[in-house]
Amino acid sequence: MAYIPCYTLLIFIKWKNRNTARIIICFLLLIMNTYNKRTWLNKEDSPSLGSVVAFDCDIRYSEGSERTIFLAISDCNRTVKIIKNTENIEEYINKLKLLKSEIELFINHLNQTK
Repeated sequence: MAYIPCYTLLIFIKWKNRNTARIIICFLLLIMNTYNKRTWLNKEDSPSLGSVVAFDCDIRYSEGSERTIFLAISDCNRTVKIIKNTENIEEYINKLKLLKSEIELFINHLNQTK
């Protein structure tokens, strides 16, 4: 695996020019075994900056590398990160599946009550 500091990728996605950031990130991800995707939740011309970031990357520290995995949901000035911490990968996947199920149930509720 090629080691490019993942914080560099995080800096790129904060650029105002989203297309440039996407091109650079896609190029870097091609040479790495990693996943880093931001999906914007608002229209391009919206003043709001809601997004979802899915991240899986080996990060090199002075004492060695560590796999960092998280899903971050942001809207305006708040962010919630669901980080794979002490659980194994299967437990983390099940946690994300449960979140997906709850979101789908909430969407169904909203559709029925609009």
